[in-house]
Amino acid sequence: MEERDITTTPRWLQVPGIALLSAAGLYFVLCFSFANADSIPPWAWMGRWKMFSWRGTWHYQLEAEVLNNGQWSVVDPVTLFPFQTEAGPRFARSAFFKHKGRMQVLAEATCGRLSERPERVRYYVIKWKATPGQLEQPLKRVTRELQVDWRCGGKVTLPEGRRI
Repeated sequence: MEERDITTTPRWLQVPGIALLSAAGLYFVLCFSFANADSIPPWAWMGRWKMFSWRGTWHYQLEAEVLNNGQWSVVDPVTLFPFQTEAGPRFARSAFFKHKGRMQVLAEATCGRLSERPERVRYYVIKWKATPGQLEQPLKRVTRELQVDWRCGGKVTLPEGRRI
């Protein structure tokens, strides 16, 4: 008995299939060549797609001050809100601290977490340029920007959480 070669693709579709795969491969190679270019042509939109996130070129740190009895004192937000991921505390991400509403919620939550309720809370973002390829990241040319100045007892809906 004679054995025949069995393929999953019909013979009439093999040549167009190879042509289509070759064209797709050529397209991806061309997109790859434009991936680091300053300007990308509109047809190479896949060249803009990033599979992994890039390392940030800036470091951010949140700093808090509270006003008690007419005197400002520094408070560490990490001790007040200890939950962290591998990337650090959630509130240290730019998507969080650039959102006005989220910062107001954080400020009011800070008022509630302190043993002596303060009159006001201020949150600043400390920003400095990252030094690529070094373990030590020195604070050079630091900028300090006020994100929120909150009077405690203001109207904001605090997250209550839910027990699972």
